Parts: sequence; C-alpha cells; structure tokens
Amino acid sequence: MRPFVVERYFIAAEGLQSFPETRPTCTYAQATDPLISDPKDLPRACRKAIVGRGTIHNEAGAPNDRSQKITCDVKITLVNISTGDPRYPETVKQIKKRGGMAIRIDQYVNEQGADDPARCPPIDLHEALAAPFYDVKVDGVSTAELRFNVPETLKHPSGLDNSVREVASTVNKLKGKVKVRGKERTVGFYSAVGKKGKTRTTRVTFIDESGAKFTQTQKE
Repeated sequence: MRPFVVERYFIAAEGLQSFPETRPTCTYAQATDPLISDPKDLPRACRKAIVGRGTIHNEAGAPNDRSQKITCDVKITLVNISTGDPRYPETVKQIKKRGGMAIRIDQYVNEQGADDPARCPPIDLHEALAAPFYDVKVDGVSTAELRFNVPETLKHPSGLDNSVREVASTVNKLKGKVKVRGKERTVGFYSAVGKKGKTRTTRVTFIDESGAKFTQTQKE
C-alpha cells in the first residue's frame, strides 16, 4: 500500500551541530520562487547559499485508493536561508533566531526546459519548505534538529495524495569561521561536536495527517 501522507518531520543526528552563520544566505521568498523550474535559475544569492542536494522518490494516488502508486521522482536543493515561511509563523521566528534551510523541491526538466513526464506526472512541483534548526539533545548530546511542515500544495498536488517513499540527500562539506565560546574557530555548516560511545544515533519523527506520531532511531 502507498504510505500515509506525512505533514511534519523532525530530523536529528546525535552530536551534529549546525552553524548556518558560516555560509551566505538568501531569503525564503527567493528560494521558493514557483516561477523557477530549475535550481540553476535561482537568484545569485540563493545559488551561493546552496549547501546540499538530493532526491525524493514519491508515490502519488487518489485519496480513496492507497493501492494506486504513481511514481514521482524529484530533486531537492538545500539552501541556507535567513527568513521563514509566512504560512508557518514559527519558522519566521526560529530561523531568525537559529537559522535554517529551504528544502527546495523541483521536478526534473527535459531538454526543452519543461517538466519531464517520464520522471513525474506534470503536477507542477516547484516549491521550497522552510526548515528551521532547533537545539535539542540526542542521547544526552547537544544536537541541531531540523523541523519542517509540508504545505498542502506538496501533500496534495493536483488533488492527489503524495507520499514520500525514500529520500537521499547530502550536505556539502562547507566551512567558515564563527566564534565558539568566545574564540574564533573554523567549523562546517554541519559539524560533529561529539557522540556518546562508538556509534551515533539518528532520530527521525514523522507526524501524518491524522496526527499519528512515529519515531524511528538508528545507530551507526
């Protein structure tokens, strides 16, 4: 069966801290521009603020038939942003306080620059999620947790239920200088600041549209 539609995510890896102030930023409005179909056409400020990329494998279908699985593969671009999504006021406040990323989702385009129907039905997926960082602890270790809401336009494009089956993303090894405990240090956008024991715990929490909450952890 097609997975249920998830509307909120919490993602954290033990001892991985974020230092968004080390990298250039652009605004959420610039990063989410729906008139842009390819990330290479983002404003220059956003292109400089890109910190990673990835892919998402979705399965879409009619809300009343979870056996229907329409494949939709899209690409994601991770952009360091300075402002939040006005639709979710908490992101505006938290990104101003702690920083965050825009997770921009785009369909693949063909040689003519149009959405490629071989990768995903033409349902116009060109939008960004605002994902603030929050300071939490995982297994007692200081950690940056990424939290984000999925807007209606991405949960139900063209009236379909859109379910995430698999995500693969990479944050680039980008460095900059910040003050840590009063001393200037060179750190990464993401830096490993510690872990308890020989393995690192990754924790992901999903909340679906019914409000059901699921948490999965993995040690590596």
